[in-house]
Amino acid sequence: MNVGRYGYGALSRLGMAARLDRPDYRHRSAVLMYHSVRPAGECRPGTSDVAVEDFRSHLEYLTGNFEVVDLPDVRLNDGRGVGRKHVALTFDDGYRDFYTEVRPLLHEYEVPATVFVCPALLDNACRREQVMNTGHMFDTLTSDQVLELADDPLVTVGNHTRTHHNVGAHHDRDIIREEVVGAQQDLAERFGIDCDRFCYPNGGFNDTSVSIVRETHDIATMNESRRPLLGSEDPMLVPRVDAGLPFRRWRWHMSDLNGELMLLARLARFDVS
Repeated sequence: MNVGRYGYGALSRLGMAARLDRPDYRHRSAVLMYHSVRPAGECRPGTSDVAVEDFRSHLEYLTGNFEVVDLPDVRLNDGRGVGRKHVALTFDDGYRDFYTEVRPLLHEYEVPATVFVCPALLDNACRREQVMNTGHMFDTLTSDQVLELADDPLVTVGNHTRTHHNVGAHHDRDIIREEVVGAQQDLAERFGIDCDRFCYPNGGFNDTSVSIVRETHDIATMNESRRPLLGSEDPMLVPRVDAGLPFRRWRWHMSDLNGELMLLARLARFDVS
């Protein structure tokens, strides 16, 4: 059966209206994607910025209804019939507010998270590269902050390429390896981080980049995919839900029913078993 894109949209609206995304209806594991978490007055219109108090509300909701786990653990158990749904938190780009705003709340609620950084952009270095590869300018983590995060039991530092390079835009293995493996080496040499987690910048990936990441990392996340895990996912293509969306929408995207509808509509981005 293929309900199609329009049928999926109609059924999604019906599911949200009927509250079929309640916690007792949701058991599949999911990964949430964040970028910047900042004071409400500093949130930028049209971006995925999340206000600090909204992030606190997210943590209240998540810790009250689910088990917030480290990223690799979402693949160990899809939760069906065994305890509560597993949810992992990820943060892209290495914004400085991860250190100033997010980290204190992780400790307050005692939940783990992964922050994906670009080593060449730390300390606000290479502003031209940052704007060219991300489309905007933001304050990045400092080297001292990354050193502290590397020793934090609730935080894992992951690889987001050296310069936020879109490794899905071409098939040049040398350039992709320099960005992927080079960043991994930078994190090891500068901070003593044995990095085994990767995130594709801009959600861009292809056969070449995936093969290189597979050779060098244990797990990798895609960009926003609007669904939970739907079975035995490829560990190099773990889907995520954008937590920068309105609460009602990302709660729906995490739900089992939404995942099943996406399969019926053939909107999942890759095969699942």
